[in-house]
Amino acid sequence: MAIFKTELERRIARKFKEIETKVKTSFSIINSEINQTEQSLDSMKKYLKSQDKQHQYAKNQDNKIRQQFRKDVDEFSQKIKELKLVLQRAKEIEQEVVTKSDLAKIEENIKSSFKEQIESFKEQEKEFKKHINDFNKRLHKIEKTHNHINKKTENNKKKKSWFSKVFSFEKK
Repeated sequence: MAIFKTELERRIARKFKEIETKVKTSFSIINSEINQTEQSLDSMKKYLKSQDKQHQYAKNQDNKIRQQFRKDVDEFSQKIKELKLVLQRAKEIEQEVVTKSDLAKIEENIKSSFKEQIESFKEQEKEFKKHINDFNKRLHKIEKTHNHINKKTENNKKKKSWFSKVFSFEKK
């Protein structure tokens, strides 16, 4: 049986060698697969990191753009508010100008009516002066005639006085 064992042992030894070579090859294939997987994993990690960096960069750029957009919108809103205030002030000024032009028209109307009244008063004043002059002339004539009459009466009194002395009629 020693022969049989040796042959059996040879077969088993061959089988072990075959299995050993197969296991070694399998392990070397597995090892190379692991190395390839690790390399692809490293490559994927690098790719993901670069994608993450690109994504972060894009996100930062997007945030900057959004912030700039918000800032521009805020500035635009502020400018719109300022424009509204300026337009409101312009309307107020326009109303004031219209009011001033209306006031100028009213003032002109008042001036013209005052001029007309002044002219009318001047005419009335001329008429009154004329009447006053006429009245003064009449008064002067009346005073003259009165003075003249007074002088005559005084003269008559003087004349009467000698007559009355001579013919004194006394009533008792």
